[in-house]
Amino acid sequence: MGHVLSIGEMMVQMCPTLEGPLRQARAYERYVAGSEGNTLVSLELLGVKTRFISRVGDDELGSAILSELRARGIDVSWIARDKDAPTGVYFIQRGYPLQGKTTVLYYRKGSAASRLSPQDLSEEVMDDVKLVFMTGITPALSPSCNEACLKLMEMARSHDRPLAFDTNIRIKLLPDRAYGQKLLLPFLKEAKYIFTGAGDLTYLFGPGEIEEQIVQLRDLAPKADIILVKLGKHGAVVYEQDKVFRHQGYQVKVVDELGAGDAFSGAFIASMLRGDTVEHALRYANAAGALTVTAKGDLEPLPTWNDLSLFLSYYEDSEAQLLR
Repeated sequence: MGHVLSIGEMMVQMCPTLEGPLRQARAYERYVAGSEGNTLVSLELLGVKTRFISRVGDDELGSAILSELRARGIDVSWIARDKDAPTGVYFIQRGYPLQGKTTVLYYRKGSAASRLSPQDLSEEVMDDVKLVFMTGITPALSPSCNEACLKLMEMARSHDRPLAFDTNIRIKLLPDRAYGQKLLLPFLKEAKYIFTGAGDLTYLFGPGEIEEQIVQLRDLAPKADIILVKLGKHGAVVYEQDKVFRHQGYQVKVVDELGAGDAFSGAFIASMLRGDTVEHALRYANAAGALTVTAKGDLEPLPTWNDLSLFLSYYEDSEAQLLR
């Protein structure tokens, strides 16, 4: 069936056991997370083989990341151990100062993954690859990371493999809108599938109606067959050439919203790869995103096909009863 290949950074997440200001936290739970890796784990759980290009420190946290990814089925043979840089770490602050919202504090500057470069890639990494998945996070980590991402994009093109690209903008990594547009433009130009969100569209094009922003995005992305706009608890919209598909999403109790977008992307890609229609892929993706926010951790709540089927049968039956 072939692999989905990605490049990016996995970090150790430190999550306080209780909600509230981080300055008062005494006890923490340790998780492993990172956008591209989250998406690959989602794909693995949905039956799609994956491969990850990355770097971790030659330290205990790097070992924890490798063990976690290896246990979940990801091909980690292209993850290097860096003796001169540490594994990235981030802390999260949940439910303060806004209830139901999470603040993220990154300690990733100078991390091992930020030292990714074109030298970390060779032609062999493309063996048995059917799709390349990338996000806007990794090119923004450092100039060498951007060069590595550009090389991978060129390799995908030369091997005639489609690129799925999630804008996934991290404002703290981008000095201004003009820089962000310039950084993302090569990937938008090449992508067959584009994932984005209302906030990312506003960052790139300024305030306005989503339909107007999509017109501007299409001008930058001539190869995009599908543009998918994630809208959080309000669902998502897919623009497929001259067709538009909308899904209102599912209302669930939110425990931790981190990782929902990655679960969404993984489920959508897995569904499309197995031959589902766009409407079905959108339905599964919304269900995956909803399920992921119901528990702590980015990887831990990611669903299998069976989980998605049970979730959908319950929620859609409940909605049908409300409409009677």
